Amino acid sequence: NEQLPKNFVHQAPLDENGVVHYIATLGHTQQWVNPAKAGLIKVTASSLMNDSTPATAVVGHDVVRCVTRPEANSWFIIDFVDKCVKPTAYMLRHYASWDVEALRNWDFQGSNDGYNWETLRKHQNDESLQQKGQAFIWPLNVESFYRMFRVLQWGPNSNQHNYLALSGFEIYGTLAQRRMSWSSDRLSEHVSISQDQLAVTNSGSDDKWQMAMSEQTLDAGKKMLSLRIKYDAATSNTWRFIIGVVPAKFPRKGKAKEWVGAHGSWGYIAGTGGKCHNVAKSQPYGHKYGADDVVSVALDFDERTIEFFKNGRTQGVAFRNLQGPVRLAVSFTGTESSVSFADSASLMRPLPRGVSGVPTWDPTRKARVSSILIDEKEGIATNRGSRDKWQSVMSVRKFTSGVQRFSVEIMCSPPTPNNWKFIVGVVRENFPLTWVGAAESWGYIGGTGGKCYSVGSSTPYGRPFGRVGDMITVTMDFDNGQLSFAVNGVDMGVAFENLVAPVYAAASMTGTGAAVRLHLDD
Repeated sequence: NEQLPKNFVHQAPLDENGVVHYIATLGHTQQWVNPAKAGLIKVTASSLMNDSTPATAVVGHDVVRCVTRPEANSWFIIDFVDKCVKPTAYMLRHYASWDVEALRNWDFQGSNDGYNWETLRKHQNDESLQQKGQAFIWPLNVESFYRMFRVLQWGPNSNQHNYLALSGFEIYGTLAQRRMSWSSDRLSEHVSISQDQLAVTNSGSDDKWQMAMSEQTLDAGKKMLSLRIKYDAATSNTWRFIIGVVPAKFPRKGKAKEWVGAHGSWGYIAGTGGKCHNVAKSQPYGHKYGADDVVSVALDFDERTIEFFKNGRTQGVAFRNLQGPVRLAVSFTGTESSVSFADSASLMRPLPRGVSGVPTWDPTRKARVSSILIDEKEGIATNRGSRDKWQSVMSVRKFTSGVQRFSVEIMCSPPTPNNWKFIVGVVRENFPLTWVGAAESWGYIGGTGGKCYSVGSSTPYGRPFGRVGDMITVTMDFDNGQLSFAVNGVDMGVAFENLVAPVYAAASMTGTGAAVRLHLDD
């Protein structure tokens, strides 16, 4: 729950001060789990011996037999997926089988796309590793952040073989969340980019297609990225905008006859609500979108699906043939049409895990007069209309001990005269379903960024929330009696220090059509 960026300084091999250990313990808040098995880090190898443990062992705790086949230029890649590191040092550990077959000639490299690699340190006849299970740390002098790191063995090991044996990796330096931005060298001729690289505008193309692509590539896990239509200019092209993803090697400069949906890319069309893939035809799909709408692209590389959301509402799975790496992309035709990343921090958020079949909001816990509609399959509670009076929901799950967390996602945020708009927090079992923050409950207020406990006033606390797509994460530390909140991954700090168990997740809202989704950690 700590805010990134964060610095990590090494003390000794196999210490617990590194980035991998931090990720594996969710910021030192939970017991260690192999981060590659948990999907937090991705580890790949050029090959593996038949009797080798899986490549995930490279970021594991135990010393095991993890080794490639004896092939020239063998490698292991450690991919931090949605994070990046500016390294100051790194550690490798020899495998469990023999003292020999240890690394001697290799490059330690960094990359942000898996194609272009920079050598951060070159090792030639390096005899630091002498025994099985031995670990060693090498310092680095690096000025850039990298998403991926590669151990590339370019010469023979200590036994004059090409086996690459590795059973431990750690890295130190500055850890940051990968920030989405538009690529300044992947723009069509008439596209201008804002100074912070978060917004792109069609400066005038005579209603011909213009394109912009993200600097970052995506190829693993589950991700959701959101774009906001800042300005929807008049145009003779009825499609207006297309938002989607394109293969990483899509032509760098989109031409008039190139758009999202062509050349093996996948698109969601604004003017028709349709979709397109490898064709210049709109196929029926979802709702139309335009000015001020937020379009989210949900990528699931495991299931190979692409799903689009309009203002937090799913349009359903559009495609089932996703193949990475890809870049987020937009095409538009109208002069002065403009698109920006929807979240001010522009973070690549993990795709919210499915809640189908998992009890979330409790449909049996409602006020005597309630306008709440609960979709149990999707975990969404909607205010059908309460004349701007508070409507509240509670979770089925009870939280009682340890450190636990849940998240509430804003799915729809209609206008309301109540400037608090939403309140997210926790309540006791006998909560009277007034508003969260009343009756000995704890609340974080959307419209003010304040907090409240058993009062109807807002005390200064964090930053406001309430835009579609905002994700409010609530961390309950029952051991220390603390309750803290984060917005889109940014920690707001400890809000309350009087938390007592048991409590339930809760949310309050006033606007007609306001909707929130509950996400529960496993």
